[in-house]
Amino acid sequence: MTNLQLLPCSEDFEKGLLCSIRYRPDILDEIHDVLRADVFYVPAHALILEAFAAVAQRSSLLAAGIDFLAVSEYLRTSGKLEEAGGLQLLDEIWDFVPTGENWHYYAEGVVEYYQRRVAILESQRLTERMYDLHSPVQETIRETAERTFAKLAIQGSQPEKMLKDHAHDFLDILQERSQVRGITGITFGLPGLDELIGGLQPGDVGVIAADTGVGKSALALQVVKTTALDRGLASALFTLEMPWVQIMERMHMQAGLPLKSLRRGTFAECERITLTKTTELLIQRNNIFIEDDFGQDISGICSRSRLLKTKHDIKLIVVDYLQLVGAAEAGRDANREREVAAVSHRLKTLAHELDIVVLSLSQLNDQGRLRESRTIGQDADLVLSIEPLDPETQEYEILIRKHRNGQSGVAVPVKFLGERMRFE
Repeated sequence: MTNLQLLPCSEDFEKGLLCSIRYRPDILDEIHDVLRADVFYVPAHALILEAFAAVAQRSSLLAAGIDFLAVSEYLRTSGKLEEAGGLQLLDEIWDFVPTGENWHYYAEGVVEYYQRRVAILESQRLTERMYDLHSPVQETIRETAERTFAKLAIQGSQPEKMLKDHAHDFLDILQERSQVRGITGITFGLPGLDELIGGLQPGDVGVIAADTGVGKSALALQVVKTTALDRGLASALFTLEMPWVQIMERMHMQAGLPLKSLRRGTFAECERITLTKTTELLIQRNNIFIEDDFGQDISGICSRSRLLKTKHDIKLIVVDYLQLVGAAEAGRDANREREVAAVSHRLKTLAHELDIVVLSLSQLNDQGRLRESRTIGQDADLVLSIEPLDPETQEYEILIRKHRNGQSGVAVPVKFLGERMRFE
């Protein structure tokens, strides 16, 4: 396509949709995605749609449709009548189609042309930035992909969603759960805690909070081990602190190997057997995916998670830890609290979108609260904090600060076995 070619558009689809709305203002409630997006190619059409929405909101007497004079008066008093094509364009749209019954057809057409334009413009924008040898390649591609995905994720209409339509699906879920021995969902490998939580279910977001060096990463890896190695469910670990070597060390420590032996590379015979069994299990399962690049942003995490879900059907992603993740969409001048809030929101959306469990780690501030953003706790379905009682005797407790689907404020006593980097 050359720069002289016009972008795909259809004025007829746009006029057809607008005329349908003037017959049936209730359509406005079903195309809220269209109203939120700049989907109209002709600016005047967008202004007329704005006028329709404003008039419909003001009046409850719309059974016979939207009033021509009310729309023209709104545009005139707002100083937009001429910009909206004047009375001539308004008159042309008013009788463009004989009925509003085919509005779905016009709405889908408007959205399809919009999506074509978005794809073309974003592709051109990406091409131009790729010619700029100073632009970061991976970050630019991820930002473009995320922005394009967000713009394209609109629908011309939203059909009603009836709860009864999921009744048989729910029975199927219950049947699947009945086949599982023990607790369903993602568990922590701690019977007392798992019994209270009942397992994290697809779409849930959990947060493990603690001060530095108290065991956040150890508990998270315990969840990954329980999920991937013990139960065979694919998991992804996004770690911004630990390289893959440390992850391997900790996985083997949780199996019972001492760090001293791992660091020296020398093992007693019984330790060598454990080393061999653990390594063989990791290779056999082949279901733990790691992303240990420092400086990852939330767009990259989301893109990678979608790929892993599509290719490997991952059930769990762990983000270690939340305050280290960047959020480009928060803006370059955004403060850290706003940036962390943006990351938290995206992870919540990702859990629902992919139907997976997201477990993120968070530091606590000096007041014992989630560091840098209250939004973390608001978005989460489960918030746990690790509290050391007597580190010398390895006595800890895990406090359920928030449990959207169960009891909160309950503390579960545990022991932290530092030499094995796990809780029991």
